[in-house]
Amino acid sequence: MENQVFRIIFSVFVGLMIAFFVGFGIDAFYPEPVYPQAITDMYNAMATKVPTADEQAKITAMEQAYQLTQQAHNRIVTVVVTIAAVIFLGLSLVLENKNRVMANGVMLGGLFALVYGAGRGLGAQDSMVTFITVGVGLAAVILIGLRRFSHARDEQRG
Repeated sequence: MENQVFRIIFSVFVGLMIAFFVGFGIDAFYPEPVYPQAITDMYNAMATKVPTADEQAKITAMEQAYQLTQQAHNRIVTVVVTIAAVIFLGLSLVLENKNRVMANGVMLGGLFALVYGAGRGLGAQDSMVTFITVGVGLAAVILIGLRRFSHARDEQRG
């Protein structure tokens, strides 16, 4: 019983570490856009006065440009995370017969990464990209589930 509990804990831990690896890896090599200091400076300068229409228009234009950059970043991150997740799900099939605990952990990592990618897709505010990446993730999950958890395979092991 104790060994089984440790196997489950280890699988979940491996899955979480893979999801962190994917998320932090993307952030390390493709960091999020930085909120423009000019906007913050303008807000600070106007702390004691009402902004003019021209100042407000500049702030609005800079904020919209930042939001567009952020959305484009999230679209790319969503696609990259989905690709990484599908790769990890496929790797879990390769490991399936070699080490069941690691295979389960890698599979969980892929699943966690898919959830993270879907969340980032929502931040992209592009329903087509989100739909496609979630669709790819769903197809991968169904195929992996059929491969790993089919009744015929369970009976062969039985």
